[in-house]
Amino acid sequence: MAPFGHIILLGLTSEPLTLPYLLIMTKEISIHGALSSKPSEFDAMLEFASEHNVRPVVEEFPMTEEGAAAAIAKLENGSIRYRGVLVC
Repeated sequence: MAPFGHIILLGLTSEPLTLPYLLIMTKEISIHGALSSKPSEFDAMLEFASEHNVRPVVEEFPMTEEGAAAAIAKLENGSIRYRGVLVC
């Protein structure tokens, strides 16, 4: 990841989160996470997105070992844009 990059946590898990502390500190990477809406607000957001044809901008990679490696390589060198998604 490029210096001063941002990692945005969008999901929940009960598993512990392990991070490369030294890399985060030396590259001054920011980590953000939020649960910003109630279920009713989330429903309204989905309805708005549907009514106005809002679509995510993603960079797709094949769901293979090579595709995952390519996605990780782009993430590590800071060249990935938008959201990286592994697809079948």
